Amino acid sequence: MRNLTVASPGSLILRSPMQRASDAKKSWTTGEASTPEVRRYNEIKGGVITESIGIALGIFLNVFMQGLILSGKIPPDVAEILGRLWVVGVIPLFVGIALIVNGVFVSKTLAEIARQAALNEPKVLEKDTNPPSLRSADTTEFVSFGFSVTEGTTKHLGSADYKQ
Repeated sequence: MRNLTVASPGSLILRSPMQRASDAKKSWTTGEASTPEVRRYNEIKGGVITESIGIALGIFLNVFMQGLILSGKIPPDVAEILGRLWVVGVIPLFVGIALIVNGVFVSKTLAEIARQAALNEPKVLEKDTNPPSLRSADTTEFVSFGFSVTEGTTKHLGSADYKQ
């Protein structure tokens, strides 16, 4: 019964666990259920934002650390490390690229699967519909053999005298 959802009084909808999980994903801004296309778009948008942050962080660290190095107050061994600190910005850059790739390629196939599942979704079952049923059994079809399994064991009980 866990796969049944009541759509309205008197009707039931059969839902797969995957469909119920997608129904549970609500938009945190509107409270409405988000479609796979909306989630895909939001994932691509998040990837672009994360990628931009990575680029900005790398540029900022490069400019800031070059300023420290050129001030002349940093020892040469520390200057070598600070000169390469901009590489930290590559981490969010690659995370953003991964989110974009996932949104463009992987989530697109998941959206197609969800769309196909929605097209193949079972129809609403009405409570009033008469389900197909089997006809009543006809006991006259059974063949009578004239003897019973218990016939031989209980025949002698009728002729025995019982003492009280």
